[in-house]
Amino acid sequence: MLDDLLLEVEPGGRLTRLELTTTAGQLTFHPEPDERSAHGNVVTPEGIRHLALSWTPGRRVELPWSPIADAVLVADMGGTGARDLAVATIGRDLSPRLRSISVTGHGSGRWLLDGRWVEVDDDGLPQLAGGSAWPLEDPSVRPG
Repeated sequence: MLDDLLLEVEPGGRLTRLELTTTAGQLTFHPEPDERSAHGNVVTPEGIRHLALSWTPGRRVELPWSPIADAVLVADMGGTGARDLAVATIGRDLSPRLRSISVTGHGSGRWLLDGRWVEVDDDGLPQLAGGSAWPLEDPSVRPG
């Protein structure tokens, strides 16, 4: 199943904008600059549903099936230790749920995130079974 995801965050993981399209429809979502509320819309074949949620500074977005969103969740969190993290979990039905999840760092880019393992490389990119990475530019080739 393919999804389209645009996840804009500031350094430190603060969400600025989310656009997500699944088979259920399309969601647009963003917290207000003061991080006290978040707003958006869900467009489905049944119509438009407006979203308005309370928000708190530091809250992040969780998309439990997305390795990209998982990598953003653990970015800038340090290496080891357990903590609870306030998130808005958005399911494939595009319904956000405010909750807290458990995050435990195990060092070397390994995290246990609400019962699932997340691994990121030194650049913060998710490590996927059977996956590979290649740079868009060869760092050994220097211009002019």
